[in-house]
Amino acid sequence: MTDETYENGNPTSTTLPSFQVTADLQGDVQSLAGKTIYVVVEDPHGFVKQASIVQPITQTRNTLYVETRTFGPRKGRYTGNFRVLVCYDAACTSQFGGSPIVVPYDIEVLQGLVLNGNAPISFSARAGETQTVSFPLTMPEGLLLYPVALPPPLGGQPQLEVRQMSSPSIAWSVVAGATPSGAIAGSISAGLAGDILSAYAEVQTPKGKRLRLSAQVQVAYTLLP
Repeated sequence: MTDETYENGNPTSTTLPSFQVTADLQGDVQSLAGKTIYVVVEDPHGFVKQASIVQPITQTRNTLYVETRTFGPRKGRYTGNFRVLVCYDAACTSQFGGSPIVVPYDIEVLQGLVLNGNAPISFSARAGETQTVSFPLTMPEGLLLYPVALPPPLGGQPQLEVRQMSSPSIAWSVVAGATPSGAIAGSISAGLAGDILSAYAEVQTPKGKRLRLSAQVQVAYTLLP
């Protein structure tokens, strides 16, 4: 497996896409119909969350589904082998013939789009007043620019967007230094409130693959009377 991917900044996606492995198994697979078959992936770099086998099981061309982690390894190049073990028991003391299945990989993880280090944002402000808050936004490698010929404010600027998903109580924007800034409207009532802040960026990898990245964090704020 060879791939280029990005450090993930969104809890609804993964650093490396989940993938499937096809395997031939040796043993009395017919007698195991309806029983639990255990699949364990030895993963030296932390890409994989869990794995399973697609029923029904046969002697040949079984499909193993490997689910990857939401927040995998950081920026860097990772080479090694995924060892996929197909077992009769949860501790994998007894494996099927043909197990483990070895999947070599060479994966380049590029710097991704990350809001506030993937940590939730929380702050306090006074109701009836306008207050601005800001926090770090890590820009991705290969960030594309809008064509210079486009009219202001887009022409020549990064293809980057920051917006909230639910409440219209904070107006977010990206200012100099790639730091998102949010201004709380003065008409918001006192109390606790929450939102989800998202960022999107258009990028291109060194090998020419174009992607739309997203980052997302929870926002919790307290408006004091």
